[in-house]
Amino acid sequence: MSPKAVRRPTLAEVAYRRGGFLEARRGLAYLACWGAVWEDLGRPFSIEEYSVWWNQSTKTSYREKASFVKCFPGVEAAELWAAVAHLVPSRGPAAQLEVGGAPLPEAFA
Repeated sequence: MSPKAVRRPTLAEVAYRRGGFLEARRGLAYLACWGAVWEDLGRPFSIEEYSVWWNQSTKTSYREKASFVKCFPGVEAAELWAAVAHLVPSRGPAAQLEVGGAPLPEAFA
């Protein structure tokens, strides 16, 4: 009998364990939204540019980024997005759910 395959935790599971429900939701939303801006601009951008792109205050953007950092300490959004972007077919509101359902890449475990 072959050993049972080990399932990698999803980004949502990891984020929830590290930050709780609200921080996880906000951190995953930041990653999905960051990815949308990246794909539109195709270049590195500042948090101020991110805020303008999403038409929100810079304070809100920094709060979202802080949630991402709490859930994924030491990980850059660009690196994590590069690892999971192919698993996120939607660029609308469903993108947050698709990002959260992606398995945590081994490089970030």
